Amino acid sequence: MTEDRRGEGVHLSLSIRDNIALPNLKSLLNNFALVDAGRERELAHAMIGRLNIKASGQDQTVGTLSGGNQQKIVFGRWLAANPRLFLLDEPTRGLDVSAKNEIMRLIVDLANKGCGVLLVLSELEELMRVCDRYLVMNRGSLIDELPGWASAHELMATIAEPGAGRRADNESN
Repeated sequence: MTEDRRGEGVHLSLSIRDNIALPNLKSLLNNFALVDAGRERELAHAMIGRLNIKASGQDQTVGTLSGGNQQKIVFGRWLAANPRLFLLDEPTRGLDVSAKNEIMRLIVDLANKGCGVLLVLSELEELMRVCDRYLVMNRGSLIDELPGWASAHELMATIAEPGAGRRADNESN
């Protein structure tokens, strides 16, 4: 999922149903290679319910939804495809506290159900709520790895001085 939900994550001028259906069209085709409208509606209904999307209905234009509900639509698009790995780039950027909490709960739920989740976040507090390990990267290269129980101090030290996290981990053994 892209960090730019409005520019790259959803089609603002399309309905909730259309947005959820687009990446899942192959699974919605009938025997004549046409989209089965009933299955499309069922899929949208299921995602709206599962993600607690606040909308007047499936036909509501995504551009009229709040940022949090737009982000849930982005999740719904990909949840419907049942992936085993999620790459989430700043999934809570620009959201209010309530929407952030809902998105973070969804991320934890995905991980608890066995999905792999690679999370890119710039807010340290959010990372510390959900991560079971930290990979620190600089200019596209992995520079360090820390366990999920690492402190904020250790994380910041690793960012400031690559390799500090591994030294701290080795010193505690």
